[in-house]
Amino acid sequence: GDWSFDPAAWPDPAAMVKNLSSLGMRVMVSVWPFTTTGSTSHETIVNKDYCVENITSQTCMPWPDGTCAGACVLYDPSQEAARSYVWSRLKAGYYDKGIKVYWL
Repeated sequence: GDWSFDPAAWPDPAAMVKNLSSLGMRVMVSVWPFTTTGSTSHETIVNKDYCVENITSQTCMPWPDGTCAGACVLYDPSQEAARSYVWSRLKAGYYDKGIKVYWL
């Protein structure tokens, strides 16, 4: 749900990508379509209803697969505004640092 590198673990991802590229490698990131409490995107996705909603309550439907550390919701790619928001996060977190390959 952050769709970016943790600066504590990855202080200069652009330099890393450039270095790996010079060695003939390309970096690919796996992009998961959900966000969890505590992630930098969670509040926006929930507050702007960019999530898959429960049809009866019109609220974000939890994603109960147990992979998230907190309450997990799936972003709704059928909404143009949600797609634009998620792409803006992917672009800032990965694309602008040289990563052009995504496993969706």
